[in-house]
Amino acid sequence: MHIYFVRHAEAVARDDATPDEVRFLTRDGRKQARRVGKTLRKLGVAWTRAYTSPLVRAVQTAEIVGARLKFRGEIAFLEALEPGKGSWKAFMAALKSQEQAGSFALVGHEPDLGIALGEALGTDPIAMPKGAVAALAVDDAGKVRPVGMLKGDSDAWKPLPEAVAKTAAGKAAADKAAADKAAADNAAAGKPAADKAAADAKPGAGKAAAGRGEKRPAGKAGGARPGSRRNGRSGN
Repeated sequence: MHIYFVRHAEAVARDDATPDEVRFLTRDGRKQARRVGKTLRKLGVAWTRAYTSPLVRAVQTAEIVGARLKFRGEIAFLEALEPGKGSWKAFMAALKSQEQAGSFALVGHEPDLGIALGEALGTDPIAMPKGAVAALAVDDAGKVRPVGMLKGDSDAWKPLPEAVAKTAAGKAAADKAAADKAAADNAAAGKPAADKAAADAKPGAGKAAAGRGEKRPAGKAGGARPGSRRNGRSGN
């Protein structure tokens, strides 16, 4: 299975006359969507099914990119693609009944797409600019492999940002390395205390301490004089 996260192209700004849900693509946004569709077609991408957020700018992006890909199927609304509802788990639940060999487009919004992309790869969220496409391959066992990202005027898949392009296994290895280092640091910090305890346990150490204690005159070891600070008061 291949999954294509598609962020909507550039849209008009929100204002009092244009609520968020009806914001539409600008002229540059429509050009951007056509260019993305053309590039995807050159790369051999063909959608099996396409899902979109119900917001106008996402629907328009899905339609324009799909037209460039000569996609003849239905573009369906998916609740998980609405702003604030997306996650990798929700997307996979929606696709679980589909053929594993299919290619599926998910057209939506940030930060949801970037968060879901990070969840799929076991990384921090991966930011997706407007009009960007991120592709993932998912095998029958559910293992996810990053294919790459298209953004701007790029005409080929680019690697995901190196800072976050870590597999789940790589992240686990990094966590283990950090834990091992912390354990080593703690062990090093505890060594002086252990050395002191070992020294105190040596034969004769107790006698030396006792000898030092016997040097104090017994007559001056009595209780404190009444009114002195040694009678338990704070002295303030």
